[in-house]
Amino acid sequence: MQPGPDPVVDLLRNIGPSVAEICADTRVAAAQAEALCKTLDPGLAEKVTFRPRRDWLPSVTELEEQIDEALAGSIALSSGAVLHIDETRAMTVIDVDSGQARLEGIGAKAERSLLKVNLDAVPEIARQIRLRDIGGIIVVDFIDLR
Repeated sequence: MQPGPDPVVDLLRNIGPSVAEICADTRVAAAQAEALCKTLDPGLAEKVTFRPRRDWLPSVTELEEQIDEALAGSIALSSGAVLHIDETRAMTVIDVDSGQARLEGIGAKAERSLLKVNLDAVPEIARQIRLRDIGGIIVVDFIDLR
C-alpha cells in the first residue's frame, strides 16, 4: 500500500495568493517549504518564515475563526464580487454575484469587466471545491455575458 500524498506538498499546492505568511516551526521545515514553493510558485517562497512554535501557536479561538471564515456560505473576492455556496444532499450550487465589483464602462467595456469578475472567481471556486471536499453534481452560476 502506497502512503498518501505529503500533506505539506498538498497544502502548498492548494494555497491561495491571499496568504500573507507561511510559518514553519523548524529551520529544516522552512527550508523544505521554501524549496518546494520555488518549484510550485516562486512568489510563495518569499512568504516562508521560520518561527519557533512558542512564538506563533494560535489559540483555539483563532483557528475556529479561520475555519469558519474559510467555510462560510459567502466568500468575498478581491474584485469585490462574492461567491455564494449552498450545499445540499444532491448537489452543490455556487453563484458568482458581482456584489461590490467595480464595473466600468458600457457595452463591450462593461462586458469585459463582467468577464474579469467571472475569471477572478474561477481559482477561488476550485480552491473551495478542494477545501470543502465537494463532489457529485456541482452547478456554477457565473455572471451572464452576451
